[in-house]
Amino acid sequence: MKPSNKGYTPLHIAALNEQPKIVEELLKAKNIDVNCKDEQGCTPIHLAAKKGADLALEKLLDHPDCDLYAVDNKKWTALHYATLSEHGSTISLLLKYDADSDKLRSMKNCQGKISKELSNSTAVRGAYTTVWRAASEGKLDDMRRLLLTGADKDAATTRLKRTPLMLAVLNCHPLMVKYLLDSGADTYAEDSQGKSAEAYAK
Repeated sequence: MKPSNKGYTPLHIAALNEQPKIVEELLKAKNIDVNCKDEQGCTPIHLAAKKGADLALEKLLDHPDCDLYAVDNKKWTALHYATLSEHGSTISLLLKYDADSDKLRSMKNCQGKISKELSNSTAVRGAYTTVWRAASEGKLDDMRRLLLTGADKDAATTRLKRTPLMLAVLNCHPLMVKYLLDSGADTYAEDSQGKSAEAYAK
């Protein structure tokens, strides 16, 4: 793949212009580098995040070799770009893919800033609260607000397939467990290890 004069490859351009079908086709190519960098050190996920190109971004993130934690020449992650550009849905998407590790939000750029510090928008900052984090930390108010606004109480993390109920059990938050159960959370859903919340509770 020959880069453009900005160091863009066709994959960068497709991601930047929200072309998920083209991204998908390009990713089928032999020896494709999903983490290829332009002159600024940006990978395709950086550009997709900057533009709020969620459909293209999801195609990239689904690739097994995609580096969610890639940084550019200024140590900016895709989450830094999504936050600066105030793309709430993009922030939510990135944090969904990071839910098992939950480390993307703590990564600092060359100025020592975490991504959340790049916006004062209430809506943007609100996108940093996910059902998985609320369950893991036992934050009932956050969970209530999320469910009232349509969040999925049984949403599973991308890699380990853990639901909020599983995380509440694993992190010993009985009030959160009760609230999720009262809300109808699925006790039989299984994670990537074939274990349910009920199994973890034993």
